[in-house]
Amino acid sequence: MGERTKAPSIEDCLYKAGHGMKEHVDLLREQGLPTPPKTTDPKITIENAKAVA
Repeated sequence: MGERTKAPSIEDCLYKAGHGMKEHVDLLREQGLPTPPKTTDPKITIENAKAVA
């Protein structure tokens, strides 16, 4: 049987998402585009993945 690869942890995903958003906002600023407002109380929603047929 094939081996299952270990899914990344929630912490890993949040870390990657945070760095991705920083890069995204930096690019928006470089291009003179509007950026989302900063928040001191961010909300994170986690949903189960939808099954793919």
